[in-house]
Amino acid sequence: MTRTPSILIVEDDPTIAKLLADELSRSGCRAMTAADLQDVLGEFRRYRPDLVVMDVGLPGRSGYEWCERIRAESAVPVVFLSSRAESADILSALTRGADDYITKPFTMAVAVAKIHALLRRTYGFGAGETQNLQAGPAVLDPERMTVSGPDGQASLTHTELRILRILFRSAGRYVRRDTLCELLWNEDAYIDDNTLSVNVTRLRRKLDQVGAGGLISTKKGYGYGAAITSEGSGGQRA
Repeated sequence: MTRTPSILIVEDDPTIAKLLADELSRSGCRAMTAADLQDVLGEFRRYRPDLVVMDVGLPGRSGYEWCERIRAESAVPVVFLSSRAESADILSALTRGADDYITKPFTMAVAVAKIHALLRRTYGFGAGETQNLQAGPAVLDPERMTVSGPDGQASLTHTELRILRILFRSAGRYVRRDTLCELLWNEDAYIDDNTLSVNVTRLRRKLDQVGAGGLISTKKGYGYGAAITSEGSGGQRA
């Protein structure tokens, strides 16, 4: 990004919120802390940040609920903070729209590094990365972070965008699951097969909504493909 990235911190522990805001400011970001934790959506609309860092255990509505409300109107990256480190909790967060998950306690250096990595992956596209791509009836617009089809248009999260970009560039061929994982996440981010499956499931719903259902095929034990025409290649929707 050429401008200073803005980060909204939604955290009910003022000490953690201030420490994180100070570290992000020192790292070159513009960090704001949400004042009204009972109206996180209002705070989001007020600041229009490039990324949201949000605690799961907020007073009133949970971070999960606020994330879903933000997702209804924006694809901005959301990073959850939580003391819960079980795989089920992390998968629940990703299923409900989060892009990354940081467990407490954490070091500020690691948290800031993860946030900057997510900013780079989301907004730091290189030359040629904004060109539209097409597979079957679907058109991917990386600049607007949308996918369009005969029945309309759907917004994408940054992870969904990256998955479709990889699959569209390899249209007609399957891409191995481990290759997708390596391309999507770096070594300091949480990733397993279930995480990838959750994102593909969300993408399939969005493709159905825009009239491009069935675009993503699964080759059992191997990976995913877009616009696969030969059923003899072992593709199936699963």
